[in-house]
Amino acid sequence: MLAEHLQHDARAAAFAYGLTMTVMAAMYGTLWFYAAIDRRLIAPDADQRMISGISRSFRPGVPIYALATLSALISSWLAVGLYSAIAVFYVLESSIFGHEE
Repeated sequence: MLAEHLQHDARAAAFAYGLTMTVMAAMYGTLWFYAAIDRRLIAPDADQRMISGISRSFRPGVPIYALATLSALISSWLAVGLYSAIAVFYVLESSIFGHEE
């Protein structure tokens, strides 16, 4: 939807995309923290550093997606740039910081 409308005024499409991503981040975060608090659904032998790292990576998801979504009200191109930056951040974060040393 966003790509189809990007040539014209795509602020509504960019906002809808961001709203979807924000809700998804909230739902995944809720699911993760439900599982992680008191290790409810996590294996007893799971590495605590890995669990803490995943938790740290989930915390900024909702706020940064919400800010990117609000930026769609200013410019669809700005929002697309921020959505892309968020995706790159999470790819780099998991590939750089996700490995054990």
